[in-house]
Amino acid sequence: ARLNELTSLDTEGQNLNLQYSTSIQNLTGLDYAKALSDYAQQQTTLTAAQQSFVKISNLSLFNYL
Repeated sequence: ARLNELTSLDTEGQNLNLQYSTSIQNLTGLDYAKALSDYAQQQTTLTAAQQSFVKISNLSLFNYL
């Protein structure tokens, strides 16, 4: 009976170890393709916003007087 209990506890410990490993991988894993794609998109958006700001900031009613 004690041997069965030890075997059961060992199996349960291995299952928990697998669960913890999977959880850690899900929390720390990174999809590099998606991350690079998102970064490139944000960089393009930022550049467009900066260029728009420069063009709009040069507009003024004083330029027409």
